[in-house]
Amino acid sequence: MKPPTLTTIRCWLFGALALGCAIASSPLLHALNRQRADLNLTPFTMTTDLPPEIVGPAMALGPFRAIFIDMLWMRAIALQDRGEYFELVQLYDWISKLEPRFPLVWEYMAWNFAYNISVKFPVPQKPDAPLAQEADPRGMRWQWVNRGIETLRDSGIRYNPRAYTLYRELAWLYSHKIGQTADDAHVYYKVMLAMQMEAAIGLPPYLARLRAIAAAPFTEAELLSDPALAALVGRLRDAGIDPFAKPLDVANRSTDLPAAARTALDAPDQAALVARLDAFLRAQYLRRTLQLDPARMVQLMERYGPVEVPGKVLSVDWRLPDAHALYWANLSLEVAALALDREQAVNADRIQFHSLANLYRRGRLLVRPPEPGKPPTWIASPNFDFLDRIVKLHQADLDFFKGPGEVPYHEGYLNFLREVIVDLYLSDKVSRAAHFHKMLKDIGPEPKNQTLDEFILGRWNEIAKTLNTEQCTKFLQEIYFRAYYWASLGDLDQAAGQERLAQLLARVYQRERPHLPLPPLREIRRAALRQALRIFQDFQVQRLRETYPQDVKYAEAEIEKEREAPQPPKGPPAPPK
Repeated sequence: MKPPTLTTIRCWLFGALALGCAIASSPLLHALNRQRADLNLTPFTMTTDLPPEIVGPAMALGPFRAIFIDMLWMRAIALQDRGEYFELVQLYDWISKLEPRFPLVWEYMAWNFAYNISVKFPVPQKPDAPLAQEADPRGMRWQWVNRGIETLRDSGIRYNPRAYTLYRELAWLYSHKIGQTADDAHVYYKVMLAMQMEAAIGLPPYLARLRAIAAAPFTEAELLSDPALAALVGRLRDAGIDPFAKPLDVANRSTDLPAAARTALDAPDQAALVARLDAFLRAQYLRRTLQLDPARMVQLMERYGPVEVPGKVLSVDWRLPDAHALYWANLSLEVAALALDREQAVNADRIQFHSLANLYRRGRLLVRPPEPGKPPTWIASPNFDFLDRIVKLHQADLDFFKGPGEVPYHEGYLNFLREVIVDLYLSDKVSRAAHFHKMLKDIGPEPKNQTLDEFILGRWNEIAKTLNTEQCTKFLQEIYFRAYYWASLGDLDQAAGQERLAQLLARVYQRERPHLPLPPLREIRRAALRQALRIFQDFQVQRLRETYPQDVKYAEAEIEKEREAPQPPKGPPAPPK
């Protein structure tokens, strides 16, 4: 037998040294694993909160799971580059089951669903087209947008509760995809979200109702520990309806409820018990289906929204996408702050701040669902009760961001004040407009002796100087049309503000161009009213009849005369005989 060589001896020595190091470091393994878990550095762990469809494939693949994931990612990137998004759905589903703790998977899936796949369904270019058809492409788009929301909300955040980017992405979907106008079907999305929230918590005001919902028990067992409530639920089950299986059908008194169940719910002596049951059913739907915590909703309303008073809606309207963007951005901000990630916290704070500003811009909402042959209605107007709170937040942020970023933020604040002044003026709130105009002059470049009318006219003065008589007449008619539009929706303040603007512009035009007289404003108003009566929906025309009975009567008579007047022959004139 040959004596061992120097190389063999070294191999044995290094092997023994490695084995000794492994044995010596083994007591540290448990401590290292705990630290990895605390820092969320474990991309996949077998825990009880993972369903079998995720644990099964991971266990079956064993050590080959990482190789298979790499192959799936390579295939997914190739499909993404080719724009084959539908094929990506199944691939991402597999990847998410193999890597549920990897937040980027859920971000990619949600983005593709909401932005890439949804737009594969072309929609009609007329924004007011009826939406009641079963095969409406806007409905298909909404399904994919909603699937993107559910991917983040129901799965991604569930398996990655400390991934603040997932909360931020969800807030962005509400703020941008639904809240803005880049998508041709954005009105449909807004209406569907509003109807979903109306079914969940009813119509505003919400604060008192949400407080009762937040106080509801978390479990059915806790609710049924009250013998009276257990007896009520038993009567409903005997009538053929399980309230816990269909919570909103019971809470909203669906027409499909059996007669016996409706009788039990409408009994006057059961009103207090039924109210408690309704609160629990709505809480169950919010917590389990929409993943919304009623207590946090109340907290946000009390922190950021004005205080509600009886008979007046002043606080957050949860039918608006901006309210949901505020909710999830606020969560992202909290989780990012816990992770000490200042950059991500600032990004979430931006979404939160813009959501609050939009709650001012469109805090009063009128929604009507689509009907057969008729389009839906989604009309938002400013809620000035948010204004003081938003201005204070602007001023606080302005103080906080002093330094290199002060100038652009300062300009943003000035532009916001200018927007507010115009909104107040056009909503017949002249005194408040004058208050904010004074505030603007104190901190902005506007002349100190500038009047409110001069400021308002400055927004349209150049237009008034360049228009001819025909163009100015049409422009004034459009302003009066907007006045009738707001009046038809019951917002008489906005209507009065538009009329004041028309009168102001007419005076400026006549002062600048006295040799080009305008038609009487009364005639321009009547033309705008006739246009409105021709194209408004039935409920809007009825509102105008109630608000301007004499004017509408006169306009409808003129429209009838136009219909009865002989029409000129169509086509070229006949050749002479």
